Amino acid sequence: MTEKANTPFETIITNYAYHDFNKSAIFIGIYQKTVVLKEAGIDEKKKPTDEIEAHVFYELESGEGVYITTAYSVNKAIEKAKVDYELEMKAGNIVFSIEFLGKTEVKGKPFNQFNIGVCTLQQYESFNALDKG
Repeated sequence: MTEKANTPFETIITNYAYHDFNKSAIFIGIYQKTVVLKEAGIDEKKKPTDEIEAHVFYELESGEGVYITTAYSVNKAIEKAKVDYELEMKAGNIVFSIEFLGKTEVKGKPFNQFNIGVCTLQQYESFNALDKG
């Protein structure tokens, strides 16, 4: 992934850009964690605000950290991978392929559609070695 800088400081806050699925419909990367970007609270007009979360992934080819939206399908895929590939997920060894298919409406609410697949890092690397060879 990314190289650790030579510094005595431990990073406690990192700001990543969101992956823009409109520019690049397919994202391939390794899930790191889910973070809270903004706590729930009360806005300046005294209205309650929701918590905002994002998933931190490392893009496989560049090693760059990015935020991936907490869309329903993405959340479900991560939850399923944590159950089905528990040890590999803890080791950061599961590669996700997230393909954005577009937006639709479900019960009057916007819904992002995705095709999401997973494999181990070793499977991904082996496939790419065969594909290039």
